[in-house]
Amino acid sequence: MIEIVYTCTLETDIVLNAKLATEGNMETLDFIPGSNFLGIVANNIYKNYKPDEAYDMLHSNKVLFGDAHISNIAGLRSYAMPLVLFKDKLDKSQTWVQYEIDEKIDENLRLKNKQLKQERIGYISESGIFFKDVKKNFALKSAQDRSTRSSAEGQMFGVSSLAKGQVFTFAVKYASEDLKAKVEAFLIGKKQIGKSKTAQFGQVNIQPIDVNPVVRQISNNGYHIIYAESNLCFFNESGHPTFQPSANDLGIDGGEICWEKSQVRTYSYAPWNFKRNTPNTQRHCIQKGSVFYIKGGTINNPYNVVGEYTNEGLGRVIYNPAFLKAKDDATWDFSLTEPDDNGNERPNAVQIGSMLGLYLKSKKEESEKEVVIAKSVHEAVYGISNENPKNITASQWGSIRAEASKCSSVFDLHNLLFDKEKGILTSGVSAKKYWDKSRNREKLEAIIKANCLLGTVFVTRYAEEMAKKSLKPNKENGK
Repeated sequence: MIEIVYTCTLETDIVLNAKLATEGNMETLDFIPGSNFLGIVANNIYKNYKPDEAYDMLHSNKVLFGDAHISNIAGLRSYAMPLVLFKDKLDKSQTWVQYEIDEKIDENLRLKNKQLKQERIGYISESGIFFKDVKKNFALKSAQDRSTRSSAEGQMFGVSSLAKGQVFTFAVKYASEDLKAKVEAFLIGKKQIGKSKTAQFGQVNIQPIDVNPVVRQISNNGYHIIYAESNLCFFNESGHPTFQPSANDLGIDGGEICWEKSQVRTYSYAPWNFKRNTPNTQRHCIQKGSVFYIKGGTINNPYNVVGEYTNEGLGRVIYNPAFLKAKDDATWDFSLTEPDDNGNERPNAVQIGSMLGLYLKSKKEESEKEVVIAKSVHEAVYGISNENPKNITASQWGSIRAEASKCSSVFDLHNLLFDKEKGILTSGVSAKKYWDKSRNREKLEAIIKANCLLGTVFVTRYAEEMAKKSLKPNKENGK
């Protein structure tokens, strides 16, 4: 098959909900599933080709769309953190490869009081660049009251999205050049994906790039390592989903899976079908980043694709990847550096290994966040716009501060303060006396919404500062 790599540049934030839940804080995925690119193409191919031709092109595994992972401006491909990598809970300077840890090494780790913890977060590239996380934004939105053409009172909800400006890469496998030309006619260019495409979200730009999609491999003596590049879905002989595929299902003839040396996590989801406006059948998958250790056998899978739903991005595997090579002492024979603002490797990057260095780094990050919050609070209270609630007593601000300090998220705090029936600022005597006047409740809601990314700490500090400000006129009047 022909494999072509594409970049997907986010021109606006995009919303890809991790769950179908319609209540609570909506979390977004940190990757773009291949089904989104299939949907872009299918929408046009079914309009321009006969149904049997369209089915043959998109649903017969002749065109396989891959998931898009975080990248840099050069289109560097990245892979989910392999689950066989472990670090000590305290000393993060070394990484161990789990399947190479034997009894002797395990005993030595115990004598040194090493407690290993699995690495699960981030994406790595073959060149050693480590993408610690994907940039996300959070916004509070409101349902619209069509009768008044304004926000519906008490119907706020939180939206998490992938931040615009980021670049993701994905690969598509084609059975022929003819299929490649037909698909690219509808895939390349400015497209829309995700939820709320008719609002402010979902604008992307897809372009092909000239990179080598082949991952370097290493040879192992007597065993094979299979890395799940994407989620994997398998059915057993009875047609039921299974989390225990055979070595043959993974593309290895004559091998046997060693589950003690494998690291597997599972994931279940039900993809939403926009055409039918309902979810499809729930899928039970082995999560990307999982690693299988197989004794013996030979690789019999030239396309590195296994399992079901492979046309939508599932089923991608890598055999014996070089980024899982281990040394004799089971430590990882690979080094990582965090990228710069463009996603490229930082020159002369220094790895922090000492406890003091890690402590100082965390303190520096805390200090930087404190500065951002302090500036935002000062701007909200004393800024030029000065759209603050008027004539609110210090005790009222004290109550808001107390609630903000107890809430775990801005979304929960918003419901506590502004819920239509039970909200602290929407019911009771204080609501009529203070918050129903001069649009005070709307002003406070707008300020919290504008600074929701700073968390409940911002609301706590803002309420403290407003309480001090409310006392100043009383002091000046001698009261």
